[in-house]
Amino acid sequence: MKIRKLVHSGIIVEENGRAVIFDPIEVNESLPEVDNIDAIIITHGHSDHLQMQDVVEITTHNPKARIFCPEDCLNVFARTSLNAEAVHAGHTINVGEFELEFFGGQHAQIFPGQSLCQNLGCIVNGKFANPGDSLDLPPTKVAALCVALVAPWLKTHEAVDYINQVKPEFVIPIHDAIASSMGKMIYRNAFKHASSDIRILESGQETDF
Repeated sequence: MKIRKLVHSGIIVEENGRAVIFDPIEVNESLPEVDNIDAIIITHGHSDHLQMQDVVEITTHNPKARIFCPEDCLNVFARTSLNAEAVHAGHTINVGEFELEFFGGQHAQIFPGQSLCQNLGCIVNGKFANPGDSLDLPPTKVAALCVALVAPWLKTHEAVDYINQVKPEFVIPIHDAIASSMGKMIYRNAFKHASSDIRILESGQETDF
């Protein structure tokens, strides 16, 4: 399995030449033109995870790709010609080379009393877990785990505690476009307190296992 980091929380997971893409957006960089995508997974509807023009761009190159998102995102897709499928925690879906197991349910709390949007994590082929904007525990042990590096809903010690609870072989920090270069360095150094290997990937870099 190969994991490629994109901007912010964008991730491409590849197995046997086919791929799943999570939360693709552009910030200061263009998305790669890939044509091997079987599934597009939107963890939740916040604009730093879902930008419709970028989903449209990916489907242009991958017209057979299925789009999965929480139910409360469907109204956004209803304004387009794209057919997104709502998924819920506990759903397991097979798409091409991939078994996708969804977990979680809600976005992490930012402000007390705030109404929360839906958020779904996903385990890919029993090996890789992306919880989106949450610290929801994957229901099974995984080798690779994405964890937000910095977010308005997150304290660094909470991220480290989460990693130590999940106990993956390695962690890929995501949700990092909102930090400066100095900020990324500070948070990445703090992640070294976790018991798992931390693999730092810049946009466009990849790792495999």
